[in-house]
Amino acid sequence: GMNGVTLAELGSIFGSFNERVRALVVAAGAVAIDPLPALCPGGRCAALDEAGRPIYSDGVHIRSSYVGRYASYIDPVMQPAP
Repeated sequence: GMNGVTLAELGSIFGSFNERVRALVVAAGAVAIDPLPALCPGGRCAALDEAGRPIYSDGVHIRSSYVGRYASYIDPVMQPAP
């Protein structure tokens, strides 16, 4: 079978929630991080990595092991502590 869901499917489920959260984040002066372009290359959001390991710990939270290896989309907003 297919691995994961399409970006369009995710958008239909979580799109309005994500937009509300993004608006709150921006209103608070913070930087919104959108992981979907990195998590859904080619418009397909995989559930398993290339080794067949689960990417998510549940339906929406990414496993820490995956984040450590692949979540470079967080790098631009991370700053070293003063």
